[in-house]
Amino acid sequence: MSRQSLPRQIVVLVIILVLVFGVALWVSILSIRSAMDRQAEAKSLALMEGRFEAIQEQVSLIASDYHNWTDVYEAANNLDYGELYSNYGITAVRADVFQYAQMLDGPFDAPVAWVAGSTREPQDGFLSRITIDAIRRQVPQLDYQSRETFDFFGMHSSRIVMFSASWLLPEDTFIVPDRVEGGLAIAVIGKIVSDRQLEQVEKQLGVTDLQVRDPDAEVQGVSLPLMDASDRPVALLTWTPPAPGTELFSRIRPIMIGATLAFAFFAFWAARQLLDRAAELAEKEAEAAILARTDPLTQLPNRLGLREHLASFSGPDLKRFAALCVDVDKFKHINDVAGHSGGDTYLKGIADRLRILADGETFVARHGGSEFFVIISGAEELEARVAAKTATLAQLCRTKITVNGYAFDIAIFKGLAFSELREQAYEEVLLRADRAMYLARARHTREVVRYDADMQAVDAFDTTLEKAMRSALASGIEFTLHYQPIVSGLGTGQVMRFEALARWNSRSLGRVSPVDFIRIAESSGLILPLGELLLDRAFEDLRRNPGMNISINVSPVQLMTPGFTEGLIGEVSRRRLDSSRIEVEVTEGVVILDNKSVAAALHELRSRGFSIALDDFGTGFSSIGYLASMPFNVLKIDRSFVSGEAAGHRTRTMVKSMIGLAHSLDMEIVAEGIETEEEAFTFRSYGCEMLQGYYFGRPRPLSEMSSFAQLEFDFEGSPRLARPASRRRARTPAAT
Repeated sequence: MSRQSLPRQIVVLVIILVLVFGVALWVSILSIRSAMDRQAEAKSLALMEGRFEAIQEQVSLIASDYHNWTDVYEAANNLDYGELYSNYGITAVRADVFQYAQMLDGPFDAPVAWVAGSTREPQDGFLSRITIDAIRRQVPQLDYQSRETFDFFGMHSSRIVMFSASWLLPEDTFIVPDRVEGGLAIAVIGKIVSDRQLEQVEKQLGVTDLQVRDPDAEVQGVSLPLMDASDRPVALLTWTPPAPGTELFSRIRPIMIGATLAFAFFAFWAARQLLDRAAELAEKEAEAAILARTDPLTQLPNRLGLREHLASFSGPDLKRFAALCVDVDKFKHINDVAGHSGGDTYLKGIADRLRILADGETFVARHGGSEFFVIISGAEELEARVAAKTATLAQLCRTKITVNGYAFDIAIFKGLAFSELREQAYEEVLLRADRAMYLARARHTREVVRYDADMQAVDAFDTTLEKAMRSALASGIEFTLHYQPIVSGLGTGQVMRFEALARWNSRSLGRVSPVDFIRIAESSGLILPLGELLLDRAFEDLRRNPGMNISINVSPVQLMTPGFTEGLIGEVSRRRLDSSRIEVEVTEGVVILDNKSVAAALHELRSRGFSIALDDFGTGFSSIGYLASMPFNVLKIDRSFVSGEAAGHRTRTMVKSMIGLAHSLDMEIVAEGIETEEEAFTFRSYGCEMLQGYYFGRPRPLSEMSSFAQLEFDFEGSPRLARPASRRRARTPAAT
């Protein structure tokens, strides 16, 4: 081998090595380019799916808010389209939250709808028959107690619309019926996926040429089908994903054609570009994941974020935690005063205060609507940590929130539940905290109500009682009326009227206390059919006994139900009864609860000849202001002021002041709870016009009360016969 051949061989070898290296490098680069493009394509598809899931979550939250308003629920049941438009349809017409709204089934003979830009009057439904059939199949499968929704896409006017359907329910969980099929309306809202949203998605995900195509169109590249209610594609989203591999290859190609000696440098540079591009894609993926788990209004974690956080407590590393449910009181009133944008600002203010509680062991999330959850974890001193957090929250809520020039107090209800030491589904803990919050709402307390064993027992008892009541109302034979005499405290003590009191002798439970079954009836919505049944029987007793005057107790739920007052007046007129023979009793609590609507109802009844009585006077809400503004004829002094240890010197001095106040307002007084002759004489001497209590008779069926129509009491320990009934007619009550 000559010396010249070695260099040539080396050159050839070098050339071969360079060629091999170059070919290998080119093959590698081409493979990397394809792999990067495929990875970017898969990532963009995952990101696009996540982004549209976030849009679905937003619309679902809106549906959970609007489909769980008691006002909308009652308006739908009453087919009050004016009220439906004011609370629901106007939102679609104005298109400031959603653009489509439709209700069907339940009380509606045919679907009704409002769409953006339409009129106040509802239109025919815009959903197709196929879509409606699919909704009817899916909605009954939802867990209505957790306010689930059925979400799907549709195309209207060549625009993508995200729909969310669910049962139309009231806000209060306790009045949701056990069986919802066939009796409730289904409500559907639709929000247009705007061009601006698509542009934002295109920008955020780094894709180009994002288009909405026909589902049958032949496309190349990446596409995402948007499914309708029947799980069929109604449109295709197509786009051009990032192509980092192609971009990289185009950058390094001139350099690769250049010197082989610079090949390694450019390969290193390409690797760095690859890492940078991978980091960029990872960052975008992380941003999309955060968006999918973040409430867009408050920037707090949403339901998905809450579920994932609680899921971390399960498994082998079981961690005890507490769930604090926080819900805003009278949020609809804030929306009415400050508008929906003002309501959003108010919720942001609540979220800002709750966010202060967050730390390494405290997680805060918006669960939907005006409801938030604070999750407090920790293996040690959990009770003390919860107490500290709730104290901090109470302090934070002392500062008002100013919205559109209005300063609102922070009024929230709080329910607390702890997980057990054994493994427990976190959904159950959230549900218990939610139940405790609703108990706080029922008690009208701003203090934290904790779910405990007693509450669990009450829940079980209430469930049993409600089921038995629903069965009993089907026949109505288990419910009866008992009557208690109310006698004159002046003159000879003749019987003036009877108060009618509801009684329930259940076949399965025996005798049930009125305190229990009236409470369950009010919380479950059964007070309306129960009240209708009892009023019917009371009016029938009144019709059959012309000498009776009656006193009926009206529930707050009845009095504030639209149409109740008109129905009561109409029923009395239909039976040709004299309204002056009927006294309507309400408690102080109902007056404070809804002063404006209650006042209107009571004034209407008074103007039609009914007598109006304020029951349980002096038990906690007394106010001279509402006594002067309300049309009361009669004040009934609660029995706690009459008998027992409470009826001491100071108490009776207070009673005398009450009587003087009532007389100054031209009202009569009834002293309840008279059980002894001494009490009868005492309150007679105070100037009480009427007396009521066991001393004069216990509540009994009407069949046992006939003798009382001819009795009067001489206040010497025994009743005596009155003058002929034609001259002295006893009066009787029919209470619910």
